[in-house]
Amino acid sequence: MVSKLTIQEANKHLHAMHLHSTYLENSLQECKEIMQNNEERYCSQIQKLRKEKDEKISELTIKMKNTELEKHKLEEKFKEKENEVKLLKGRLSVVKQIFQFLPGLRSFLGVIENARQLVKEDGADNEFIPNDISIKAMNKQVPSIAKHNIPNGKLRNLSISEDSDDEGITGINTETNSNPDMTVKSAKENKLNDFKTSEVYL
Repeated sequence: MVSKLTIQEANKHLHAMHLHSTYLENSLQECKEIMQNNEERYCSQIQKLRKEKDEKISELTIKMKNTELEKHKLEEKFKEKENEVKLLKGRLSVVKQIFQFLPGLRSFLGVIENARQLVKEDGADNEFIPNDISIKAMNKQVPSIAKHNIPNGKLRNLSISEDSDDEGITGINTETNSNPDMTVKSAKENKLNDFKTSEVYL
C-alpha cells in the first residue's frame, strides 16, 4: 500500500510539473506574440522599403528621361553652334578678302572721283558717275583693283580684269580728235561721249 508521504511527494511533484508546464505555455505564448509583433514590424518595414525603392526608381527614371532630353537638346545646340561656326568662318574669309582688296578699292574710288572732277571741269553732266559709290558697293568685287591715275586730263576706258591678281583695272585711252579744225565745243562733246562709253564694272 502506498504511504501517505509518498502520495504527498507525488502531489508536490505533479504540482511542480503543472507549474512548469504553465510557465512553458506562458513563455510559448509570449514568444508567439513577440514573433507575431516582429513579423508585423518586419512586414511593415519591408513594405516601407519597397515603397521607398519604387519611389526612388521612379524618381531616377524621371531624372534619366530629363537627362536624355537635355542631352538631345545639347546635341542640337552643338550642331547649331557648329553650323554657326562654319558660317562665321566663311564670312571671316570673305572679310579677309575684302580687306585685301581695300587698297585697290580706295584707288578705284580715287579714279572715279578724278573722273567726276574732270567732268565738272568740262561742264558736262556727271549723271553717268554714281554718287553712292563706296567701299560697301565694292564688297561684291572679287578681283583686286590696282592704282590708276588719269594722265593729262584724258578719260580712260575702265574695266576690271579677272585674269590679273594685283592689277584689276585696265585702261584704254580714248583720246579726243586732234584735228586742228575741231572747235572747243566739239572737243568737249567728244570727251563726254568717250566718258559715256567708258565701262565701269562693280
